[in-house]
Amino acid sequence: MLKPITDICIVSKHCPQSYVMLEKTTNGDEADLWKDKMFRSKVKRFLCYSKENKPNQDNVVTDIALVGLKDPPPNRFVGIHSTADTSEEALHKQLLCYSYAPRSTATAAITDVMLCKDDSYRGNMYTLAGETNGIKIAYKVSALNPSPRPVPRRSAPGPPNRVSQTSINNGTSFGSSPLQTEHPQTSIVAIRSNPSSCLNGIPFKLNDRLKAAGTRGSDQFDISSIVCKSPAEVLGSTKYDFATEKKLLFP
Repeated sequence: MLKPITDICIVSKHCPQSYVMLEKTTNGDEADLWKDKMFRSKVKRFLCYSKENKPNQDNVVTDIALVGLKDPPPNRFVGIHSTADTSEEALHKQLLCYSYAPRSTATAAITDVMLCKDDSYRGNMYTLAGETNGIKIAYKVSALNPSPRPVPRRSAPGPPNRVSQTSINNGTSFGSSPLQTEHPQTSIVAIRSNPSSCLNGIPFKLNDRLKAAGTRGSDQFDISSIVCKSPAEVLGSTKYDFATEKKLLFP
């Protein structure tokens, strides 16, 4: 099982410890996310992610979105406004956001991030978060192992009802003989193995008219006698205007 991503960030040059920096796209090009062409040779931005747990935190990333810089982050999302290594603006005119949830309550989480310049993310079952500087940011969501649920314990069966079982075994009342209660469940099993039904005694067979239709000399059903009516004829033959009822209700 793939480990879930616990945090993502954007850097200018230096990748933080225990993080993975995506320097290349799947097409082999530089994965620079900075969109401003005027400072393209000087300013660079790279996406990093980590799968290590932070101290006193046990969260997993559940979603990623890319919005405009002036747009508010989606509900329950956190925006990455600055780089983790130089505290500069993270992206030009765009804002990378992500949401997270406690590992104990999350049923699914992001396990991989993909940067590409084509639509190859679709064939790999990745979800597109957005596009910046001609690079598409996609991610893969995987289900987390559910926590095992406790198996409910079955209560112990109660003592057998010796009164009713003795009566079933011998057809006599309680107290006929003390030896009659040693194996009280024998007759109960026999009764259950032959249950009565309301269908007992009813013969299952074809109607005599259907049997006669298959013999020679009997009246054969002529299929040409079936009258096929048009929709208008069906509506006309079944139309009812409720005139009598209306006269009774509204004299």
